[in-house]
Amino acid sequence: MAELLKLIVALLALGDLAKKGQFSWFTMSIGVGVIFVIGVIALGVINYADKHPGPTSDKLLIGFLAFAALTILTTVIWGWRYQKRLAAHRAAQSAAPALTTKT
Repeated sequence: MAELLKLIVALLALGDLAKKGQFSWFTMSIGVGVIFVIGVIALGVINYADKHPGPTSDKLLIGFLAFAALTILTTVIWGWRYQKRLAAHRAAQSAAPALTTKT
């Protein structure tokens, strides 16, 4: 029951962010897609490591961890830059009508 309450509060928070213009379905879909790809690859790596124990699977696990960390880091950096660019674009759009007032 507590988890359902947390989910409802999170959805309300996303709705509030969407009203403020700080939430984008595009960035959310990119984040979900990256997590999905990492999860699918992780399942394959774990399955291989389970069936073929040894130094090869250890190297594969370490390589996957490095790949996952690099992917998440680059996605976070991209998201940060995208949101800053989007905020600057919105600020420029809101300032544009003030500059072109007709008297």
